[in-house]
Amino acid sequence: NDSVIGYHVLEEKIVSIDTYAGERHIYVAVGLQNGELLLYELDSRMLNKPTSYTRDNHKLLQTHRNAVCEVKFNDKGTLVASCGEDRAIYVTDTDSSMTICRKELKEIVRCLCWTPDGKYLLMGDRTGLLHVWNMLQGMVECEVNVHSACVYRIECIDEKRIVSCGKDDNNYCIKMWTVAT
Repeated sequence: NDSVIGYHVLEEKIVSIDTYAGERHIYVAVGLQNGELLLYELDSRMLNKPTSYTRDNHKLLQTHRNAVCEVKFNDKGTLVASCGEDRAIYVTDTDSSMTICRKELKEIVRCLCWTPDGKYLLMGDRTGLLHVWNMLQGMVECEVNVHSACVYRIECIDEKRIVSCGKDDNNYCIKMWTVAT
């Protein structure tokens, strides 16, 4: 028998969501149409008790100037990355809400993916470019042309392999890539 254990009504359209389950807390990052990035922090021990989440249960992490395209937690849940239609990328500390880095790219980034070790943030833009952001150096290390048009999704299978979904000419396609080390 399924039951709702938490809910919150928002006035804005939700366009992206990601979750991270830690030992004591569950984080839910929500990207909105109006550019807001919200972070809900739920107590794992309270999840069997129905709760209504209000403004007190979450915080505003970032405000993009346009809609949020995607939000993604790193593997430890300590950082959340967001990209928006304003061409901005933010990496925000989930605990302190501090902006770790902000970058504005030439094109709109549609999708994000952390590498399993958390050292790189992969960003796919609407022209087909994959930008590899080095978290240690705080810069784009390289750019790879993975599709001839928009990259819609990017996922890491493991340290060596990546899957991208995008458009090449008039075809929508899925590609698997091996990473050169």
